[in-house]
Amino acid sequence: MKTFTFTKAASVSLSKPIEELAIKFVGEPSDLYSLADMATVYDQEALRLAEALLGILPGGTLDRLIAHLLMIKASHFRVSFQKGENHDDRNRD
Repeated sequence: MKTFTFTKAASVSLSKPIEELAIKFVGEPSDLYSLADMATVYDQEALRLAEALLGILPGGTLDRLIAHLLMIKASHFRVSFQKGENHDDRNRD
């Protein structure tokens, strides 16, 4: 198992220190779930992870994490993501 160590945010209150956090990734998505069920699981897990990171990371780290994730996921597709339209005009007369 890999372990990563990061700096946590400084507390804004002496009476409420920032607790350390451990995140563990286990298992894989099940083929037994429907697509709708998996969408719900993904949404719930993404929200829990976002809330955990928002509550523990220094603001500067969080800002850069968001920027890096967006840069990594930037699309190189040449087509739009519009729904419900057939954009393949190559086979039309």
